Amino acid sequence: MKAKNVEVRNSASQQPLHQAAANCEIGVLRVLIQKGADVNAIDKVLSHTPLHFATANGHHEIVRYLITECGAKVNATDLNLSIPILHWATIHNQIDIMRFLINECAVNVNTTDRKGRTPLHWAAFTNNLEIVKYLLVECGANPHATCHSLLTPLHKAATNGGLETVHFLVTESGAYVHPADAKGNTALDWAQNYGYIKTVEYLMSCGAEVAQE
Repeated sequence: MKAKNVEVRNSASQQPLHQAAANCEIGVLRVLIQKGADVNAIDKVLSHTPLHFATANGHHEIVRYLITECGAKVNATDLNLSIPILHWATIHNQIDIMRFLINECAVNVNTTDRKGRTPLHWAAFTNNLEIVKYLLVECGANPHATCHSLLTPLHKAATNGGLETVHFLVTESGAYVHPADAKGNTALDWAQNYGYIKTVEYLMSCGAEVAQE
């Protein structure tokens, strides 16, 4: 039977379990769960589980505890954007948690969110070259993956002018420079539209052509 205050919510609509996960209070977590707190409880503002909070804050010990000992859903998504935990770790630059999820929890490196984006899409979009390399070199992520809008990781990198990421995707991973997205834009179009001159010059040196006039 649940204790009376285990699921009481604060002004941000978070339960004590969410706060304990965010603050790396494993002792508090254990007590709350023993008293019947729902390990997969969703807060009513961000639609996040305790696992989302622990992941975003880089609390590897909490993530491991919630998944291995408490049965937290390793493929849990936030309900607003439907972003899985692996994507969440990617967005928040938590590479150690990514390693745990992929290597020990068998999470598919090419798993997709609601819009069909893989973790590599997010790493490329945020120009996080370390994670891009990790996903491609160590995990075998698909450099040609397309989301529902037909955007590839290369498109996403070009959108933010990530020259180093673009260069790595093309030269080291063989990313194709010619594919167009659902609106007819190539990676070169995106770089040109946002004024990333060096990225434009590099893509043109690779044979890319502007698809949209």
